[in-house]
Amino acid sequence: MLAVLVLVPLGQAAQAHDGSLDPRLLDWRWEATTWSWDPWVLGTMVVVVVWFAIGVRRAGTVASRKAIWAFAAAMAWLIVALVSPLDTLAGDLFGVHMAQHMILLLVAAPPLVASRLPLMLFRAFPAGVRKAMARGWLARPAWRGTMLFLEHPITVWLLSALALVFWHLPGPYGWAIANQSVHTVEHVSFLLTAYGFWSIVMQTGRRRLDYGMTIVFVGTMAAVGGLLGAVLTFARHPLYAAHWQAAPALGLSALQDQQLAGLIMWVPASFAYLAAIVVLFHKWLADADEEVSNVRGATRPAAS
Repeated sequence: MLAVLVLVPLGQAAQAHDGSLDPRLLDWRWEATTWSWDPWVLGTMVVVVVWFAIGVRRAGTVASRKAIWAFAAAMAWLIVALVSPLDTLAGDLFGVHMAQHMILLLVAAPPLVASRLPLMLFRAFPAGVRKAMARGWLARPAWRGTMLFLEHPITVWLLSALALVFWHLPGPYGWAIANQSVHTVEHVSFLLTAYGFWSIVMQTGRRRLDYGMTIVFVGTMAAVGGLLGAVLTFARHPLYAAHWQAAPALGLSALQDQQLAGLIMWVPASFAYLAAIVVLFHKWLADADEEVSNVRGATRPAAS
């Protein structure tokens, strides 16, 4: 729930358009140097940073340097996606908009998970408040059951795939571009589902999925994104009316812009998933070697 409170306002960064074309938005030089100084987004980020810092201070040794650096990296990537000129260009070019989505899903979310954000935000509350929150949580089994359902790997995978596919269908995508509130929901759903997805992939200790099933978990999601990216790349006609005017005004045909978006979803994203699979496989082998060593060590005294 704490993660929801943090991630929801950040989705406000996506500024929807009313369909009219501001002449300045058709100038590469203007767009490439114009930052999105949305006070709501910037204010939210400042609050999150301060909140996280208080949590780190009160957590003491529980907060590692790794978590702090991971949080800094996540915030930096969120600034790139939601505040930098990338956000300005994303309003007119589908390819840039897709890059923004991939940053949220594949680049910003993993370090956000590594930062242990919910724990640090929870730690920021005074001890008495934390105890009251814990008692309230334990007293509501329906809440715990709902959270367990939402955190189940199958639920997480389905919600992640649904968000990825649904918001990149021409209808919902155009709806999000035309309506700021819907656009906010789109980006929030990306952040939340990506956080849940990478929480399972990066889980340490007792895992919800073993390494083999986690590789399948990641590989099937890569297949979903790759298939959708291939459809966009090889489509013979532009499918997204929201960019029919803006893309040509910026030097690309609408079809070329769509093909670029498809390639970004297909190729770089596939490499990101592949990197995760390689890391998982390496950890799987390391754990297997350690288990074999432990078994050998336990049997040696008996043999002697």
